[in-house]
Amino acid sequence: MKPICITLLTCLLTGIAAPESVFSEPFVQHPPAGYVKISEGDYRPGDDWRQEYIDPKNKAAGLRWVKKTANSQRKSVSVPTFYMQPTLVTKAEWDTVRAWALAHGYPATYGVEVKTKSGTRTVQENNLAAGWADGPNNPVSHVNWYDVVKWCNAKSEMEGRLPSYKVKDTNASGREVYNVYRVGQRDDVECYAYDGGDGYRLPFDAEWEKAARGVDANGAALDGFRFPWGDDITHQNATYYSHPGSSFDVSATRMFHPLYGTRTSPVGSFAPNSYGLYDMWGNMNQWCGDVYGGGTPTPSQSLFPNYKRVYRGASYNSFAAQTLKFKGAQNPRMRTMIGFRLVTDEGILGSAQPWPLN
Repeated sequence: MKPICITLLTCLLTGIAAPESVFSEPFVQHPPAGYVKISEGDYRPGDDWRQEYIDPKNKAAGLRWVKKTANSQRKSVSVPTFYMQPTLVTKAEWDTVRAWALAHGYPATYGVEVKTKSGTRTVQENNLAAGWADGPNNPVSHVNWYDVVKWCNAKSEMEGRLPSYKVKDTNASGREVYNVYRVGQRDDVECYAYDGGDGYRLPFDAEWEKAARGVDANGAALDGFRFPWGDDITHQNATYYSHPGSSFDVSATRMFHPLYGTRTSPVGSFAPNSYGLYDMWGNMNQWCGDVYGGGTPTPSQSLFPNYKRVYRGASYNSFAAQTLKFKGAQNPRMRTMIGFRLVTDEGILGSAQPWPLN
């Protein structure tokens, strides 16, 4: 995989301007208070559950779930250390950062060219949408992928941290410069992960699943379960849509959650996983930083839906069949029932190495 970012050393050798330095604050708490450390290590994505006929000679007898307990073919994935926000970003938190951003250099709108039969016209699109939620302490949703990564930058800037997302532009002298991503819908945005910075960003797909699965008492990654807490699910575990169609959905109450109904639950309403992370399944789907299926979008392709972004988890209206291994893909322009949580890196200064988004 070829990185799409340019290291500071390369910038010095080629004469290309390095990413702008916008802060000189001597100290910012890192990691942020309350963030959970996910230590470097391996885990195996997915699980080994499969369906088979109860009686192969009599298929009318139906199917049953069987778990392969030995000789799994799933390959392990190594993930560096990072820190994760224990809860989903709430509407109250979104509103606070958004208000700061709109008052500090993040435009409220931007122009988007739209092609019609009569020609091309420019329409105004909201920059950093207002979002939606069932309450101030409920997870924000209806914010698209572009909104979210710009919001990550705004929160970093608001707290005096180095923003993680940059875009390459050309200055008045014709030189390439890296600027903080603050406006527009650009898939050429570059994510500076594991570069010694202290800014906020979205988790990568592998980071999200490793964190969601948790660890055992010895710190080893838990393996093969359908959910962060085990293989079965009830409304005691999460906000979701219970249906008897899944044998592992053993909830005594069916359909929407009996307390929250067709609403999300306030963040932290259910027990956390073994890392201390809440709502890693259920309540709200969650954006990740990756391009679905890999690949690197180019600027000319920035508004096309074939470069969808990954989302993980499940929502209050998801069925239990959408287990922890589920990986969704969504057009980054869409504002729908997807929220997010933040991560930040270990922050080892002097080891700059920008990472791509896939």
